[in-house]
Amino acid sequence: MLLNLPSSSQVASSPAAAAFGELLIDTMRSIYSQLDDVIADSKAAIAAQSEKENENEQPGGQSEESGALLSRDAATKDKGKGTLLQLVKLLLVR
Repeated sequence: MLLNLPSSSQVASSPAAAAFGELLIDTMRSIYSQLDDVIADSKAAIAAQSEKENENEQPGGQSEESGALLSRDAATKDKGKGTLLQLVKLLLVR
């Protein structure tokens, strides 16, 4: 798959191929950045909820924390387990 992508060190075969390569790379960076944002937001929500529970010493708000945990876990899975690679493959086939 990577052999067919345009390289920055070689002359592109056509302007369309170069534009597609740049668009694909920008898309992947954007998706990766969004996943990082989801993970960071989820971690902050989990920490805030834990701190709130420690102050109140009441086991409440489990739905908020579990939602943040699910978001963090899903984003981590998407980022690390090849989901991003599968997306690129789908984009290249279509």
